[in-house]
Amino acid sequence: MKTLSSIDIGSNTILLLVAKIYKDGRIKPLLQDSRTPRLAFGLKKSGIISDKNLNRAIRDIKSFKKKAYQHGAEHIYAVATQAIRSAKNRAEVVERIENKTGIKVEVISGRREAELTYLGAITGIKGIKPNRIMFDIGGASSEFVMAHEEEVKKAVSFPVGAVEITEKYGANRKSPAETLRKASLELSEYFRDRLAGFEIEDFDLIGTGGTISAYKLLESKPPNYDPDRIHGKPLRLSRLDALINDLAAMKLSERKGVITFEPSRAEVIVAGGLILQSLLRYFGKRSLKVSTRNLRWGFLISKL
Repeated sequence: MKTLSSIDIGSNTILLLVAKIYKDGRIKPLLQDSRTPRLAFGLKKSGIISDKNLNRAIRDIKSFKKKAYQHGAEHIYAVATQAIRSAKNRAEVVERIENKTGIKVEVISGRREAELTYLGAITGIKGIKPNRIMFDIGGASSEFVMAHEEEVKKAVSFPVGAVEITEKYGANRKSPAETLRKASLELSEYFRDRLAGFEIEDFDLIGTGGTISAYKLLESKPPNYDPDRIHGKPLRLSRLDALINDLAAMKLSERKGVITFEPSRAEVIVAGGLILQSLLRYFGKRSLKVSTRNLRWGFLISKL
């Protein structure tokens, strides 16, 4: 048995996992945590990750390093995704993170990100059909996998995420119905043009990422974050539609008061919901299975 840790340096959020790894492959999480340094904010316009955003990320990674060792981690792995891999100052960003934290950062491709996210997402979900389509809505990208059981048939990553849609449509503030309609139409066209090859019969749809977990938690009373409580549970399109409309009508301060489990997600929650809504409609599903396990889980499994 080993105790290992993984840190997922995402475009909006940084995620921590510390877990015991058993010889038979079982994983027992000891600690899961998240921070929102918003690395990708401003990236679309400038092409670089700003010092302000990077400094927040380094601060959070240092905090996670301390927590991981406090929980007995023998080694810490860190993985970086779309924000860092697409930034013009990628080399400088990676060098600064490694020098300031002492943790080596592995920047992976979009396809590899999709494969590892799927590997993590399906762990611990019971009763799923052999044919599956999984997607992960991130801050600056979204990953998709079509699979039969553990065999990945197709894996892709597209540079569209909750941060980009937020910045484009101003979805971090009170959003009128016309703004939502325009964003939904654009997203529908975007995915229709790119997901034509994802055709499989009798499949389950699995969704992972902070956006999806947040919407599922908003159904709960009280909406306190407990990953095990919502892992593998359904999120219905009808409920999602109602939540998006409610959140879009709120000021940012009001959203933060509703999303008590992660107020920092209030800025991107509507945009992320629009992406999720478009995908459910594209795949013709009234619901999906929520997975709270994603890249940090799959990345850790890949290191065994």
